[in-house]
Amino acid sequence: MSLLQKASIITTPTAYAEDYLYSIKPAYALGSELVTQFDGVADGTDVATLTGWFGYGTATSRNVVDEKLVIVTSAGNQGARFSATTIVGTKYLFKTTASGDLGTSGIYVSSGSLNLNLDTSSGNIEVRFTALSTTTDVFFRTSNNNAGTTTYFDISLKEITDADFDFDRNSTGTRVNQDYVIEDVPYNLLTYSEEIKSSNSWIIQSGITVTNNDVLAPDGTFTADKLVGNGTVGVFKQVTNLDGVITRSVYLKSVTGNVSVTIKDPVLTQTQKTLNLNETWQRYTLTEDNLSATNIQGIWIDDIPASGIYMWGAQIVKGDKPKDYLKTTDRLDIPRIDYTNGEPSILLEPSRTNDILNNTNLSQWLIGAGITVTSNAVNSPEGIQNADKIEKTSQSYTFVRQSLGTGNVSVFSIFVKQGNYRYIGIRNNDSGHSVFDFETKTFVTSLSNHNLSVQQFPNGWFRLIDERTISTNTNGLRGIALTLADGTELHSDIPLNAFAYVWGGQLENNQTYATSLIHTSGSAVTRSADAANNAGNSDLINSTEGVLYAQIKSFIETPTDRKTIALSDLTNSQNVVRILYLNNSTNVIRAQVRASNSLAASMGHTVSTALEYHKVAIKYKENDFALWVDGKQANSDSNGAVPNANTMLSLSFSDGNNSNKFNDGAIKMVAVFKEALSDTELAKLTGYNNHELYMNYYNRLSYLGLVEEYNVESDINNYIL
Repeated sequence: MSLLQKASIITTPTAYAEDYLYSIKPAYALGSELVTQFDGVADGTDVATLTGWFGYGTATSRNVVDEKLVIVTSAGNQGARFSATTIVGTKYLFKTTASGDLGTSGIYVSSGSLNLNLDTSSGNIEVRFTALSTTTDVFFRTSNNNAGTTTYFDISLKEITDADFDFDRNSTGTRVNQDYVIEDVPYNLLTYSEEIKSSNSWIIQSGITVTNNDVLAPDGTFTADKLVGNGTVGVFKQVTNLDGVITRSVYLKSVTGNVSVTIKDPVLTQTQKTLNLNETWQRYTLTEDNLSATNIQGIWIDDIPASGIYMWGAQIVKGDKPKDYLKTTDRLDIPRIDYTNGEPSILLEPSRTNDILNNTNLSQWLIGAGITVTSNAVNSPEGIQNADKIEKTSQSYTFVRQSLGTGNVSVFSIFVKQGNYRYIGIRNNDSGHSVFDFETKTFVTSLSNHNLSVQQFPNGWFRLIDERTISTNTNGLRGIALTLADGTELHSDIPLNAFAYVWGGQLENNQTYATSLIHTSGSAVTRSADAANNAGNSDLINSTEGVLYAQIKSFIETPTDRKTIALSDLTNSQNVVRILYLNNSTNVIRAQVRASNSLAASMGHTVSTALEYHKVAIKYKENDFALWVDGKQANSDSNGAVPNANTMLSLSFSDGNNSNKFNDGAIKMVAVFKEALSDTELAKLTGYNNHELYMNYYNRLSYLGLVEEYNVESDINNYIL
């Protein structure tokens, strides 16, 4: 049996969705139905007479009608309840469809300390949750817990048997995609792309009636909306802080016959199209340049006829080409598969703030008297025309900069591209410049106490990074300038009409390394920390013996905070098996096992640098512990207990209880084994082998949607150990 066949959980940078980072093993599956169904139940039967069902309050009636639950109430806090036996730490999927008096909080899910009030206003309810009690109750009631009549059908509660991670960031972010282009995550800049409701910031003009989830959408789901108007009004949604070129897209069809509508921008309406619809779904696009006087754009479907249209899948992307449609809700919790180093990794970063304002619009910076800024002159590292040109036009100062305080510790970064001049100077607080030479692709002048580095991007772009630590400073200037090789800025040897291209400035104060680009406009912007937790369950994790494996790297070498991957009982001290990066000492990888709140094993190993990927495995078995790093046993311990059977039920990028999160690094693979592997197997697992070749192959085909076509899954035995 190959090692990947032995693994109970495998996570690679392969697939994700809003709120979830998917594992490739085990495959997604659902257990048996836990809710007593209404098949064959006679009309008028009180649901409280069925197994697992109970009354809730003093509802007028809670009867089965046409194999559906119909609740009639005269006041709030009334309805029906289903009580299910659940397993603590196990994930479940609850689904139902509702009609009648709909609103928020029609469904209430309670499992120990977990309390979910679900929005039923759309009619379709679906939620994944982790049970925190051996009993989980689902309460069914009317709109906003008020009087009325509500019908519930297709009620389902099933155990999820996958090992997907719950993902949270609570903000948008950026990544380097597989084409090595910086991209917003998600790239669909609209929120709630399939839910046209006022509560989702869609503007529904007077005279428009919207029926949500009225018909099958192009993807086969019952999520397309019906819109009826009077021929002169429509619906629209705005997006702020945009410049350059954008492309809108939306799926539309008529309710009946051939009709016409208009697609345009809610603010810049000089560009618009008349769309001729029929009864077949079509995707329509509108591209517009936003170089004029506003940074507010959006999508507006106007002149909707009285006969009605169907609408689904609204999208706005940067650039002049549409992208594959990507569904959004609030746009906040999307994992990032990053290709900064040319191959995919799961990007996990801490919270960071970009203090540079209007970081892609140099016209809003302080501009030296000798410099002219031309906005949107060339394509930026985003692959769209929104990078600026700086050109010396007189014998004076050649800088563009911002004054942003006097912090002694900071990291300033900015993207530059050569024009017709060889040198450009980067300024991070101190007087003078650290000078980058475009021809040698190196810094030729460096200020003291500045750690300089360069990242190369396609099409001649470089990201210059200046990490600065100085005891005293009062300058507070960050920016870029055309300079001589020695950093001199005000000099006649810099020829008139010398120019370069600049984009994407970023200042991260009180930090020591640069993170992914954070877009800003008129104020500083904070990207929240990535968090990926709660994968697996007690069936996939053996508490008494096994292996936890990870191929990981850190973005720092010093142990300011330990970064942890753990199997646990959802605590960080009771029953835990974990890999700790940078615990106590620089470049130290440590493995720990805690059993019944006692430290059973602690093994450390020093690597040359934590900034590079390492393959790390901890084997745990009673009186038999080992730490393996990069193909060799690095440490061992032959004395210690293991957690009690069936106590560990979660895999997370954290200390065990979601503290001390691993969000200063990148991950190529995490795997869990339910047995203590042999030394030969551990050497293969942590050494260089054809597993890496296979996973790179698998990931690439996954992004291209070719996994099934190329029968990759069946090839696994040919590519793995």
